[in-house]
Amino acid sequence: MYWRDIKLCHKLDVMHIEKNICNNILGTIMNINEKTKDTIKMHPDLEKMGLRSTLRLLKDGDKLKKPLAPYTLSPLEIHMLF
Repeated sequence: MYWRDIKLCHKLDVMHIEKNICNNILGTIMNINEKTKDTIKMHPDLEKMGLRSTLRLLKDGDKLKKPLAPYTLSPLEIHMLF
């Protein structure tokens, strides 16, 4: 009964969508650990698909090291932003 009578069945909250997108983009380009979408789990998938050979994981002894992507800002560039 409710869904048939209501004029607007859904409502997207634009303010929160913009905030989430902004947080994701800034977290990725600033390489913030908890916010970035560029994770170590993503790199083997790129290798399997044959994409972005410059972003392959590097072995540093027993550990795997994630190279910085070209779109990641340096600390100086981050400081200049703010």
